[in-house]
Amino acid sequence: MDVQAVLGDIGGVPVHSARAIIPDMQLPVLEVSYSADSELPLLLDLIEQSPIQQHINTDLSRFEFSGPASTHGDLIFPLGLARGDRSVNGRVLIKDNRFSDPSSEITFENISGELQYDHRGFSGLGLNASFRGHPASIDIKGRCR
Repeated sequence: MDVQAVLGDIGGVPVHSARAIIPDMQLPVLEVSYSADSELPLLLDLIEQSPIQQHINTDLSRFEFSGPASTHGDLIFPLGLARGDRSVNGRVLIKDNRFSDPSSEITFENISGELQYDHRGFSGLGLNASFRGHPASIDIKGRCR
């Protein structure tokens, strides 16, 4: 089975391409690939509404984010008696984003680069940014519980 689609949106995030494949119906493993473009806060809202949120060790709602984001990824779900692990692998590209932690009054601007995520967590190494008008580099890493 092979299905390709353009979805209006999922949780407010416009999905411009999605593909679902089950290569072998006798041992069904659903493979989904997707691409979406949105503003970073909408993408984070989608995460907050999803089962992924219960595995993240950070309350994202206490931070402020802005700027465009583009995500591409793959999901794998064994169905029925098929063996294997569920997985998610993807990346988020950001350009000229802004992050602020109001409680500490820390703000980074012009954040650009790539974040990678999977079922274990996320990371973004060497993201370009500016802090109080000076060039900066940001490394972030988060683990799922």
